[in-house]
Amino acid sequence: MSDAKLITKYKGTRNVYMSSISSCERDSLRIIDIYKSDDESHITKLLSAKLSLLEKLNKVRELDENILQLLTQNDSETELEQILIRDDKINELLVKIDRCVSKPSNESSIRQYTPSPIPQVPINEVKVKLPQLEVPKFDGDIINFQGFWDQFQSAIHSNSAISDIDKFSYLKSFLCDSAKGCISGLSLSSTNYYEALELLKQRYVNPQMLIDAYMKWCVL
Repeated sequence: MSDAKLITKYKGTRNVYMSSISSCERDSLRIIDIYKSDDESHITKLLSAKLSLLEKLNKVRELDENILQLLTQNDSETELEQILIRDDKINELLVKIDRCVSKPSNESSIRQYTPSPIPQVPINEVKVKLPQLEVPKFDGDIINFQGFWDQFQSAIHSNSAISDIDKFSYLKSFLCDSAKGCISGLSLSSTNYYEALELLKQRYVNPQMLIDAYMKWCVL
């Protein structure tokens, strides 16, 4: 079978999975819109939706790899841009789901897709809840940086109730291996938090390096 026919076949299969993912996204957002933390059915449905999304996304990413491996460099760059936009959208939904299901049962219902921190919540209480958001550790694999940053930004960076020095402390705790080494020379301070973010973005926000990493991974 020619490369063109294989690409068409893989994209057709991927479209089937993406249609199912879109349906799951719509259902999840409807539940988030009316979410009540003391309603067991809401929690069950969101957790089930998250599991379904992750399973389908894994299948889609396998197809992504097959497609990227067959495309020319110019076409692969365009394809990769679309993949990253898609993954960003799905990652945002996964964070919203995590935020919902991690809420205490006595907390009032808040529409999770509205990213507004709650001023009256004490900072120390926020610190207790944050680990429940399950921000993944980032080890320096450039392919995973955007997903890590999206979740860290939503859970911590954009939360005005957390001081910059505490954000830096959280950031350090979520880095390991070469990523941790990237900012190891910076002492813990409010000013250095933004310096650390700049160093990470300079190192890991590089479209060409990301394409090279994807292509190398596909070959393995």
